[in-house]
Amino acid sequence: MKRLIKSNPFLFKLWFELYRKNRGVEISYFNHKTKFLLDGYPRSGNTFAASLVKYIYGKDVFVHHFHAIAPIKIALRKDLPVCILIRDPKEAITSNYLKTFALKNKDIPREINESLLKKLTIEYSDYYKFVYKKRNKINIIIFKDFISKPEIFLSKINSLVYNDDFKISPLQIKDAINNYGGATDTYGSSKPSAEKEKLKDILKSVLIDSKEYQIASSLYNKF
Repeated sequence: MKRLIKSNPFLFKLWFELYRKNRGVEISYFNHKTKFLLDGYPRSGNTFAASLVKYIYGKDVFVHHFHAIAPIKIALRKDLPVCILIRDPKEAITSNYLKTFALKNKDIPREINESLLKKLTIEYSDYYKFVYKKRNKINIIIFKDFISKPEIFLSKINSLVYNDDFKISPLQIKDAINNYGGATDTYGSSKPSAEKEKLKDILKSVLIDSKEYQIASSLYNKF
């Protein structure tokens, strides 16, 4: 049912209005001010990218953090630019696994929940199979490139949305990066830590042996 909701624009809008907008961190839905969609699988740089855009262009010009196929379909139908972040699956999936428990304020279980790991891996593949199918209409943002040179990402937004008319100074970009905070809890934070990376390495040892991961990895390599 969740997969259907995430891929069907009508059901997704209904779910958003009845459930999503009333829980968690507030996010906006499409409206007359929306100029583009910024999205990606969880733990792929979504929060950092959204923070930079908000700082430079304001919070009303885009929608983000849906982590679903349906909004991509909606944006394409509205002829809005679509920017999708993608990260190496072993990094994104293991980080998302830890974030899942952090969001519920639960301790990470000693025994790896392989069922959850499998589910998160399938969600990764489902999402990017659609993105790959529509890749000629979508702007792909590779996580490692974005993190190393966020100014190129902002330049792409400037070109796509503002036809390079919006002037951004190097100081603005520096301030935007320094302004980023993100989550602060150990396992939910988007920033690396020795403790989190150690747990991710344990998860990776299980993840990379699964057939679901092989599909996700093969898909990532296509990009």
